[in-house]
Amino acid sequence: DQNQLCEIKCGGQSGGCALAAGYLQLKVLDSQIFGNGTGAVGACPKDSSSPAGSDTLADCRCNAGSTGPDGGACTLCAAGKFKAGTGSAECTDCEAGKYLDAQGASTCQACPDNSASPAASTQETACVCNAGSTGPDGGACELCAAGKFKAGTGSAECTECEAGKSSDA
Repeated sequence: DQNQLCEIKCGGQSGGCALAAGYLQLKVLDSQIFGNGTGAVGACPKDSSSPAGSDTLADCRCNAGSTGPDGGACTLCAAGKFKAGTGSAECTDCEAGKYLDAQGASTCQACPDNSASPAASTQETACVCNAGSTGPDGGACELCAAGKFKAGTGSAECTECEAGKSSDA
């Protein structure tokens, strides 16, 4: 039967195949292999996959965390950039207050509490303490204690208020 579903083993890995309308589709892990019944067989490029029933290279879409043309080579998003969905969309800069120190990610990491970073930050140390808090770059930022303040951002210590002035923290 041409629409029969079968179980196969490829290199010790389980996969499945379906033969329908003259097309043979094999799925081994996340890679798609397709053929048109004439001996022509192809596989999606690295970091891409195609939906069930695919029969052409153009059906291959870059995975989340990578970008490139449909059916073409995919490139991992650089550190500081991400892509949440599949397809040919460009990677997007992480927004301010977030960072990403790895390639090929689908989400960015939030800075620790009481800190912020510029857009497209590539390391946690880009997260610096906000005004009114202190701590190491990329680390925990503690609010200044009552009677102390810090006007700028960064890792500077909180300082005592001038005589006659106060801070509620």
